[in-house]
Amino acid sequence: MYLLLVNLIIAAAAGLTGGFVISLIFTRKLPPAASLLTDAALGCCVFIAVLAFAVAVPVPVNTRFEIVGGSLVISRMNQFQYPFEIGMLLALAIPAAREMWRSHRR
Repeated sequence: MYLLLVNLIIAAAAGLTGGFVISLIFTRKLPPAASLLTDAALGCCVFIAVLAFAVAVPVPVNTRFEIVGGSLVISRMNQFQYPFEIGMLLALAIPAAREMWRSHRR
């Protein structure tokens, strides 16, 4: 639970930072506070959605063979192996894309 809470805070910070920087680049003025809070919430929601998607959607079985101490170790996994990394990347990219769309629309 602690790991999830820390990652949600980091995802919110990533969404806020991505939206803030893109808004500064495209509009050359500070974005409103409501927009920054929306970007932070969007970053959290995207991170949670990626984690839920990684758990719910199976991928083809990934089998690894390793020799450890003279013994053959076989490990299999049928879930996506890097949901936290992809979640953080999308938590940064989706609010940034939203801010680009908003600045282009004005």
